[in-house]
Amino acid sequence: MWREARGAILRREYEDTMARMRDADQHARAAFLNNINQTIEHVVAVYSAASESEREALLNDARTSALEMWHSGDWPSSLGLVISCLNAESRFTPGADAFYVKLATDQLIKEAAQARG
Repeated sequence: MWREARGAILRREYEDTMARMRDADQHARAAFLNNINQTIEHVVAVYSAASESEREALLNDARTSALEMWHSGDWPSSLGLVISCLNAESRFTPGADAFYVKLATDQLIKEAAQARG
């Protein structure tokens, strides 16, 4: 039950991230997608192989990195890293909300790959 509640939190984080990207210009959108493309494979691989405690530590480190990027003005990359983390975590979280996040972030990953060419 706790894990399904976590899915609702993931969904809120996803919706918050996308709300912040809503009015982004093409350069910010490109930086956002570029960060997703650069981070997704590594984040998913490390998260998938990690224990529960290691997963928590990985997400805490990623949050710290995302905040540092945000505070330095690189908010599109910060939000791209958030999407990669949400995708990784949603793969291991049960429930409809986590499934929604997984599908939505998969679509962004696909868009990022296409944007790269």
